[in-house]
Amino acid sequence: MECIQRHPTGVGVLQAIDVPDANAFVKQLTVQAARLERAIKSALNEYQRHTKRLPLTLGMLAQRIGRNELELVHGWPAANYQMIVSGGSDDVIRETMPMLAAAPEIVVDLLTLFELRRLNALHALVRRGRKILVPAVLLRRLNFIRYGFAARPETIGRGASFYTSNGKARLRDASRDAEVFDTHARDVLAFVAEHCEVVPVFGPAQMGAYDQLLANSLDPVSADVFLLCRERDLPLASIDLKLLAHLAAVHPGRGVDLATIIADASVAGTLTRDQRARVLAELAASGRTFVGFVNFDLLTLIRAHPALVDPRVVDLLRVCSHPGIDVPRALRLWGEFLGSLVELGVPPAVVATYAYEMRSALVAAKRIISHREIDLMIIESLEVAYGPNASELSATERLEVLPLLERKPMRRFARRPVAPSFDPLNETST
Repeated sequence: MECIQRHPTGVGVLQAIDVPDANAFVKQLTVQAARLERAIKSALNEYQRHTKRLPLTLGMLAQRIGRNELELVHGWPAANYQMIVSGGSDDVIRETMPMLAAAPEIVVDLLTLFELRRLNALHALVRRGRKILVPAVLLRRLNFIRYGFAARPETIGRGASFYTSNGKARLRDASRDAEVFDTHARDVLAFVAEHCEVVPVFGPAQMGAYDQLLANSLDPVSADVFLLCRERDLPLASIDLKLLAHLAAVHPGRGVDLATIIADASVAGTLTRDQRARVLAELAASGRTFVGFVNFDLLTLIRAHPALVDPRVVDLLRVCSHPGIDVPRALRLWGEFLGSLVELGVPPAVVATYAYEMRSALVAAKRIISHREIDLMIIESLEVAYGPNASELSATERLEVLPLLERKPMRRFARRPVAPSFDPLNETST
């Protein structure tokens, strides 16, 4: 019996499994998928680990788990691991934005192009008077990946992925994957042809030991992107924070993370307010960490349906669960958002739901500020808005908010409020 295995190039590899019957075939597939699951978890643990050894970049991670860059961006392999796309610091954004705005030329890597295409935001890189440089090996790799999907038109419209989750066999419908991947690869190729300059890479005139180490250790595209930045003293725009860390070790102040790319595009008007909010919401919903947002991003998302709980806002609030979040700043953001919700006349049940989600995110990790203090600050913010014991609300509304004002330790935030929600995909309420 035979199956098609995915290969990092994007090309399907036909594998023959010599077994007597269908049950044995499925059993053998399960063994292989479980082995792959263990390998993926091991690679992701190394990717997220802070180590003095050479950090694992996204390109190296893709090679390790047998996926190409497009598949890695679209199918982040584990929900309990996050892709680190930004440093999460407003100070870093303020420091790097002037450098990016003034740069006549920037370098971009393939993962970033695919991620921006997934977000429908490739145009965020484009700015009048700015050249976008990519190494020649990136174009070759892009064509190779695109050929892998375009060469198998018979797979478009049918197919499935067999995998294991916590040791249990699963089958996922993958009938549209090849079509989506082919479309996105074509779109990125068109963007490179229209907006980018493909250049050869020679590396810096003086190759230091660290330059040589990275040139030999990174995947070919990341290595050439790194050397191009070193050769021409250019900033690198990338979602791969580990690659930016390598660049900072020998070329400080030239790395531009995704948060800075989005902020720069917002200032330049390349991304509208609505587009920016949707991009941030999609990042938060797809396992990316250190997604920076502000009050007007949240208000933009709820503007059309303030009386319903928006899951995109909930996803953004849950970003605050990361251990590196600045809690006082997050609480100030919550205060601004709460004040705006009250001014807009958002129903108290919806406000209470957002308060519950914000509190749950902030107490999800150990903090310098105790969880008790966080609870009381959220409670006090609601009392400022609605009065002690929600006295300024009607009897019905008070019942919706009172459970969140409970201060006894065993009863604080004991249950999530119930409020109608909005489905951004179907434009319906539930």
